[in-house]
Amino acid sequence: MICHKKYLIFKESFTVELRSNEVVLQNIKNQITNILKLQENSVVNWKLDKRNGRIIGFGIQIESQWEYFYMDKQNLTLLKQFLDGKVRYHNIFKLYQIIGFLGSGAFGTVFKCQSKYDGKLVACKSIKKCRKYDDKVREFSIIEDFLNEVFCMQNLKHPNMVQLKEFYIEQKHFYILMELVEGDTLRRLIKKNQLDENEKLIIVQVQFQMSQQLLSLVNYFHQEGFIYRDFKPQNVVFFQNNIGKLKLIDFGLTISINEEVCNTDQLCGTPGYMAPEVFEKNHNYNFKSDMFSLGVMIYELQTFIQIDRFSGEYLIQHPDSEELLNTNKIFKFNKEILSTIKNSTIQRLLQGMLQEDPTLRINSREAVEIFKQMNCSCDEFLTTQHRLIYLCVSKYLINYLRLDINV
Repeated sequence: MICHKKYLIFKESFTVELRSNEVVLQNIKNQITNILKLQENSVVNWKLDKRNGRIIGFGIQIESQWEYFYMDKQNLTLLKQFLDGKVRYHNIFKLYQIIGFLGSGAFGTVFKCQSKYDGKLVACKSIKKCRKYDDKVREFSIIEDFLNEVFCMQNLKHPNMVQLKEFYIEQKHFYILMELVEGDTLRRLIKKNQLDENEKLIIVQVQFQMSQQLLSLVNYFHQEGFIYRDFKPQNVVFFQNNIGKLKLIDFGLTISINEEVCNTDQLCGTPGYMAPEVFEKNHNYNFKSDMFSLGVMIYELQTFIQIDRFSGEYLIQHPDSEELLNTNKIFKFNKEILSTIKNSTIQRLLQGMLQEDPTLRINSREAVEIFKQMNCSCDEFLTTQHRLIYLCVSKYLINYLRLDINV
């Protein structure tokens, strides 16, 4: 791979070597070597042709000065694919334009963006540098939060999670560009709950498939040494409205287990899905916290009801946010909670995941093993008549979940 550095009347040629942790640009004749480390502090500024918006080169900082190199289209494409998500880029709006709004939360706003150079669509999370924190929340450095989220997405690759594309640090904002996943959320499916009995019977198969994907995902996170810390239906999207394929989004609270993160000042998660122990002072977040949150989600899938809080013995709805938080905090597991669950293996799974005592709660590997033991298939639940209408109902469900995304 060859690139060129242009001068007024001549140009220098450099070989480009792509290594696992760096990119090396070398001019053997003049004994010049430039190294771009694959880390978040390294910055690349893509050079565009003003006439057609095509990428024609790239810039890197050498001794605090921007130096630009030019390559042919094919090699530039390969180089960018190699660098995407590994180093930060400069000047996002030179490369992308906002074409829609996707959502917002406590830590940022998500837009739908389109590339100016190849027309591809991405999701863009924008985080203000001047974000203010509530007095009760630990004031983590915003740059630390941003780089932590990038680090987690760089190191986690799973078919059921949204993938990192690029990241930028600009004058007033941080930006994370991700795979665009357009579709409905698991929360909306559960809240709708308007299917008739035949349709609910047929969706049993899909519920088990969803649970299997979620368990596979949390087991992967934990094997890689990460805690998600915010499992909830709002963070699960149906990829292209395909209810058989889930995508986990939003990694703002994800951490590496190697980090000792104590909740003395910061409480992470969503009320109604948080493990009771995280409310305890000086409790360190661990893998078992994720298992409880995911257990609530699987319960929702199996019972097909909306859970808005925990109360003593039962899972019930409550409109008051403070009461929701308090009842989540004092949750105690009771077998009556599982009375609506018909499958004995799912009962066993949830009994292990919903224990209020984390020492009694099963881990992700144990949960996966329990699920594997479930020898049931759709045939256990579906009659011949139900199987005949399965395809029709599947098509109906896809339309049923479709969102109007023109914003």
